[in-house]
Amino acid sequence: MDYSYRLVTANVNGQTVSVPVSYQTLAAVPDPDHILLTLVGRPGPTTANLNWTRPQNTSDPQERFVLTSVEAGTGRERVHYTGLETQAAAAGLSPYTHYNLTLQACSTGGCTSTPPLHLLTSPSPPQGQSPPRVNATGPHQIHAAWDPPVR
Repeated sequence: MDYSYRLVTANVNGQTVSVPVSYQTLAAVPDPDHILLTLVGRPGPTTANLNWTRPQNTSDPQERFVLTSVEAGTGRERVHYTGLETQAAAAGLSPYTHYNLTLQACSTGGCTSTPPLHLLTSPSPPQGQSPPRVNATGPHQIHAAWDPPVR
């Protein structure tokens, strides 16, 4: 914020006023208590849609939001979005996997992060099913066998 100060000095004979001096306060880090990261709907097998609130910091311009996921178990981190919008999709996730998502909000004063949002992606349908192997073993009997799907 910009402020202007001037000094007024007075005695019984009169007063004098100084020339104004301008001063700007230092930028502040966004308050994490005012940023709410929310899952929109249910996560799919490879994607989760999220939105968030803008920090209530009126003294500094918002520079960017960064949406990141960390895969539980492996610790693999991935940045899904960087920008000024308040919604994004975390894509490229693995089916039926636990993730911790965080949102980093940055202003000219620095960055802060939300607490992790835990989610489990949904399982994907089976893929790559080969056809069954069928053999006739008699006039009224068959033998069928199959392999599990590739994925």
